[in-house]
Amino acid sequence: MYRITNNALVTMTQLQQQMDLTANNLSNLDTTGYKARHGRFNELLSQQMDNQRNVGAEVGRVTPEGIRLGNGARLTDTFMNTAPGQLKQTERELDLALGTENQYFRVEVVTDAGTDVQFTRQGNFYTSPGAAGQVYLVTSDGSRVLDSNGTPIQLPENASEITFREDGTVLYTLPSGEQETHMQQVGVAEILKPQLMTAESGRLSLPDLGALGVDEGQVIANVAAENRSIIQSSLEGSNVNLSQELTDMMKAQRAYQMNSRSISIADQ
Repeated sequence: MYRITNNALVTMTQLQQQMDLTANNLSNLDTTGYKARHGRFNELLSQQMDNQRNVGAEVGRVTPEGIRLGNGARLTDTFMNTAPGQLKQTERELDLALGTENQYFRVEVVTDAGTDVQFTRQGNFYTSPGAAGQVYLVTSDGSRVLDSNGTPIQLPENASEITFREDGTVLYTLPSGEQETHMQQVGVAEILKPQLMTAESGRLSLPDLGALGVDEGQVIANVAAENRSIIQSSLEGSNVNLSQELTDMMKAQRAYQMNSRSISIADQ
């Protein structure tokens, strides 16, 4: 009885985490650039019980002798689905999308320790006041968008008809009617090992690479201008698959109910 109860309690705890993961995916169904996360389950250590008197007496048996008593299952890790989401046309000049998987915009995020370079595919950008006569290109939460050299992008505050080319080059028109090419290009990085990145608030940040024994160059690489795929007046939708998430939710709920029932039966 105790073994059944322990197995069920351990598994129910892990299934609750699975349901929380699925619920988070569903809540971000319409979040721009969101990448769904899924979990992997593994069996916990099992115990081999040799309860047969005549070991090896069964002719033709291919399974191990005796029985294996498990200790439940656990959610070993979660992984991010990096597949691109569907593009949505917005007709807004500061909305940008990336057409290539694992390419991300570089942004400068203010933290308690100072500033940190993070990565996002949420390209709904805005402008924020900068130096005299200039405005910063920022994300929806005010984080500054960086150029290819890691410098915050600034544009003339009186610029209009802003155009972003596929390679990140910025064009704009001045009040005089003259069109100019901006010296800064939108910075784009390729995440070589997305599963190592830390996800938070729709952005990815680098973990402690020293503790992992990995160099930054093995995780992140600059994308050359000719390999960028910036699409203006478009946003990337979430890649959450609604039918898959609902199916995963029902499977987790049924497994939870089964383990809950096993506790009741053991108690009886």
